[in-house]
Amino acid sequence: ERKNYWTKYGFIPAPDGSFYDIGFGTLTDNLGAAVNTIINQLIDAGTLANMQGGFIAGGTKIRGGSMKFAPGEWKRVDGATAGPLRDNILPLQLPGPSATLFQLLGMLIEAVQNITSVSNILTGNQESQTAPTTALALIEQGQKVFTAIYQRIHRALGSDIDIMYDLDREYLDEEQYFAL
Repeated sequence: ERKNYWTKYGFIPAPDGSFYDIGFGTLTDNLGAAVNTIINQLIDAGTLANMQGGFIAGGTKIRGGSMKFAPGEWKRVDGATAGPLRDNILPLQLPGPSATLFQLLGMLIEAVQNITSVSNILTGNQESQTAPTTALALIEQGQKVFTAIYQRIHRALGSDIDIMYDLDREYLDEEQYFAL
C-alpha cells in the first residue's frame, strides 16, 4: 500500500482547481512591487530636490547627447561668456516628491489591507465610536477569511500528526515508541 509522507498546507484554494494554492505573496505581489517602486521614487525625488546640482558656465558651448547627474553634482559648461556669477550658474529645477504619487501610495496600501482582510476594528485602531453590536458584527465579518484559512491549516496539521503517528508506530522500536 502506497503511503503519503507529506501534507499540503493550503492557504486559499486555487480558483482553477489546480494543486497549487494561492498565498498572500501571490495575492499582494504586484501591489507590493508597485508600493516599493513608488516609495523609491518618492525618496529619489526628495533626495534630488534636497541636493542641488546643475551647470556651471566655463563657456557657452554645451556638448550634445544625454547628460546624467549624480545627486549634488555640478557640470562645467565650455565657452561661457564673462558676466555676473548668477548668469553663469544654472541650477537644475527639480520639483521634489509628487503629491499624486503620495496619494497613490496611500491608495495602494489601503488596497493591500483590503485584500489581506485587515480592518481597523480588528487591529484595535477604530477611531469612530461604534455600537457594541455593530462592532461585533464587523469583527465577525472580518474574521471569516481568517477562520477559513485557520481551519485549512488545522486540518493539514491533523493530517501531518497522523502521518508522524503512523511512521513512529511502524519504524520506532517498541520500547522507544511506548516511552514516546
